[in-house]
Amino acid sequence: MASITLTDSLPLEAPHHTWRFDPPLERCPLCAAAALVWFDRDYLGRRVDRCGDCGLLLMNPQYTAGYLDQYYSRYYAGSQRNGALPAGDPHSGSRQVAAKTARLRWLGRFVTPGRLLCVGCGDGLELRLAGQLGWLPEGQEVNSSYVAQLRRQLDLPLYAGELVDLQLPAGRYDAMFLDQVLEHPRRPQDQLREIHRLLRPGGVVLIACPNLGSLANRWKTALGRTGLKQRRGRHYDMFHHLFFYRPQVLRRVLERHFGFDVLAVEGDPEGGRRRDAAGWWNELRRRWPALESSFRLVARKVN
Repeated sequence: MASITLTDSLPLEAPHHTWRFDPPLERCPLCAAAALVWFDRDYLGRRVDRCGDCGLLLMNPQYTAGYLDQYYSRYYAGSQRNGALPAGDPHSGSRQVAAKTARLRWLGRFVTPGRLLCVGCGDGLELRLAGQLGWLPEGQEVNSSYVAQLRRQLDLPLYAGELVDLQLPAGRYDAMFLDQVLEHPRRPQDQLREIHRLLRPGGVVLIACPNLGSLANRWKTALGRTGLKQRRGRHYDMFHHLFFYRPQVLRRVLERHFGFDVLAVEGDPEGGRRRDAAGWWNELRRRWPALESSFRLVARKVN
């Protein structure tokens, strides 16, 4: 497929860096409607479109697969140099442990812990914690060298490569876990279809991702449009995020187009950057996702 390049006049945060883009998308990847319209841009000129049918927000045009391969190869290499793969006690990062533990416990309210696939399992922390909570965890990560390191630390089934290319058996899993993952892939529709195929009948998936429908993010968008915010659109994080979800939008597309029934939606205060531990405030943010910059949902496979 042909690609296009942003003009050299755009300010780049990294020297000697060239972004590559595919031709602009003409249809919404999730609902297939030909209803994409301009919504916003960021301070580097990258455009955000909105689907007029389902409401999805997405970067358009999107990076080429080749660019993303290069980006993530540097990301993984940097993580390995910085010691991001833990060897030993996972409780060294207490905040991250608490966040992932809360999400895994919440998932366990909707299905008896059984075989669990952690998609984009990263440094393996969620695999360790899932095992401690009674799950039978397996992990998937795109980068093969990253997975090779994990295999030296964990005696668990681990898979290297894109989820849709692994050809795992249908109906294999009781549950699947996607923690800050769905905003990254170029074809989330393929990933959602594969998740549906891999779940057993009645199996559930937990998806946690940034909440572009939060009051804070809506306010940042408004300030950027009026010119009152420096670095307009920085909250989209378009250096590697391609899709931007709101709870009601993700619920709608999962139920209308992918064969799921959304069982619950919450704000995910552990997923944001705020450090306050006031119980009443965290509880309010969970009950009202608009108050929190991240959200999580659990959906059940129904057909």
